[in-house]
Amino acid sequence: MEHVLTTGMRKRGVLTVAFLLIFPVVVAAQDDGEWYQGETIVDVTFEGLDTVSESELEGIAEQVIGEEFTDSRFLDVQRRLYALEYF
Repeated sequence: MEHVLTTGMRKRGVLTVAFLLIFPVVVAAQDDGEWYQGETIVDVTFEGLDTVSESELEGIAEQVIGEEFTDSRFLDVQRRLYALEYF
């Protein structure tokens, strides 16, 4: 009977140690949002433009440079780009 208790206690101890080692890693890995949220927009670049010149889009890009990145600002820029009907 003592052997069964010792084995059960050992398993519980191993599980406790495993939990204590893994828990901080899991907590640290949780995403508190995207890293760019709230950051200042310092530049906007365009890649892969085939039918539209960059100069046609610069007006929209210049309006957000120096502003804080937010989801609503991103959606506003996206709305303006689609309103040009190039895409």
